Formats: sequence, C-alpha cells, structure tokens
Amino acid sequence: MATVYSVGYTKYNAGKKVDPGKWKPDVCVDEYEAAALALGSTLYMFIPPKGAKFKGGFLVSDALGAGVTLAVGIPGTVDKFLAATSHAAAAQSSLEAAANIDNYGYEFDGETPVIITTAGGAATGTIKLLMEFYGVRL
Repeated sequence: MATVYSVGYTKYNAGKKVDPGKWKPDVCVDEYEAAALALGSTLYMFIPPKGAKFKGGFLVSDALGAGVTLAVGIPGTVDKFLAATSHAAAAQSSLEAAANIDNYGYEFDGETPVIITTAGGAATGTIKLLMEFYGVRL
C-alpha cells in the first residue's frame, strides 16, 4: 500500500503553478504512470477549486493488470464518484452512472482532494482522470 501523487498534484505540493490548460475552473484532468503500484494504494489527483460543483467525468486507463480495480472519491469516502471498477484490461469508466445521482452538485471546498484507490492487485500503466464542474465564480 502506498500514497502517490499525480503529475499535477506533485507540482501543487512543490508550490509550482500548474499549467492552466490542465486545471481550469470547469475541468480538472490529470494523470499518473503506475509502476507496480501496490493494491490498497491512494493516488491523489487534484483539488477542485472552491465552489466547484461536480457535474461528471471519466476515468481511463491502460490494462493495469490481473484483478486491478480503481475507485474514485475523496478522503473518507473513497468510492464517492466511482465504486471499485475493474481496470485489469484497458478501460473507460463513466462517473455519470445513475448510482451516483446523489453526487451531482457535490460542492468542493477548495481543500478536498480527489483520490483514486487501488485494489485487487498491483497496477502498472497509465491512469487518467477527468472531472467536470459547474458553479465556480471567479
């Protein structure tokens, strides 16, 4: 089990500006290149801006390995936006499933990160997450 950070989150932690083409008020997108990432690991992706309300998105990956599942959430609710879903083969998972209807409009406080958690096996390959938002006032 490990805690790891996406490309953009690493820059955020280092106090460097993130490419505005990657983090916009209405869309957050980031990626992580996993290399035998242990099951039970937490991958910090990004922190949506304060006031951003969840609208939808996608999680895509390479074939990550036998039994690998990914969930998308926030600390304390690791499957808030996507329950554990197989990404053993190359996959695209929608965060817009009917089961997630209560999450539409979930408002971020500007301090809560979006995380991906792993299960089922060690993951190797590219993981990308895109989330859309509305309601951000500049």
